[in-house]
Amino acid sequence: MDALLRRTCRPFLLAFALLALTAGGLARAQQPDGADLNISPKRLVLGGANRSGVVYVFNRGTSGASYAIDLVDRVMLEDGQIIPLDEIKAGTDAAGAAGRLQSAKVMITFSPRRVTLGPGESQTIRVRVLPPQGLKAGEYRTHLTVATLPPEDAGLTAEQAAATSEDELSTRVVALLALSIPLIVRQDTTPGAVTIAGPALRLRTDGDAQDSPGSVELQLARTGDGSSYGNLEVLAQKGNAKPESIGAMKGIAVYPEIAVRAATIPLVRLPVAREQVTVRYTDDDATPGKVLATANIDVR
Repeated sequence: MDALLRRTCRPFLLAFALLALTAGGLARAQQPDGADLNISPKRLVLGGANRSGVVYVFNRGTSGASYAIDLVDRVMLEDGQIIPLDEIKAGTDAAGAAGRLQSAKVMITFSPRRVTLGPGESQTIRVRVLPPQGLKAGEYRTHLTVATLPPEDAGLTAEQAAATSEDELSTRVVALLALSIPLIVRQDTTPGAVTIAGPALRLRTDGDAQDSPGSVELQLARTGDGSSYGNLEVLAQKGNAKPESIGAMKGIAVYPEIAVRAATIPLVRLPVAREQVTVRYTDDDATPGKVLATANIDVR
């Protein structure tokens, strides 16, 4: 009997894949088992007279799934990473950014908190902000996270566990997905201003993606109380010819907890001699399409 209990109580391994996505019109992640999680919009900005909004969750896969919905504070680092606040260790460089984060978590309500969707089904998540009286001016943020729940058969059955020998560890890997979008509350503030600093052309190295011959590296420097959000593009122009886009990155945010964010734009081709190369940052927030910042690169 004791031997049977030892075998049937062997643990199983649960693998959790978390994707914090802030770019593109639709956040999406796929699982090997046929689930296909989608969220729209890519971000939600509230504040002033705009106190409520909706987020749409889609299961466009071939199998049903259940999802848990929660608010998670996340911090942006200068290299563009966005990591959960509770994973930041004291005394690290990230701790400084974490200390400057203004959380919107306590002023956000949403419903529902758990949904089950069959293939092709969708669910509306209703979000509302209730700012406390006397809230000081500034930008506040948290992230709405939708996570796949493990299926009911995620564990090993007693028969499966008992089939292993005494010196074996039974495991089962279940890939779970989560998508996260920012919920931003602006209290008497506007998006921050941005400048492009130090743009430089870099040729491909062995560790880079093989489909890109090079990249442009730069820093986005933000000022003001609000974040910026936009698209980066590299334009090459020879003489009076029409500028050609030779590289782009969409959905690039610089959040208030950092003053500078590094970015690397992959190129589809390298600029040639006598081409004028310009990097452009275009708004995709309060004034979509407005050019927020430009910088030139000297190509010799």
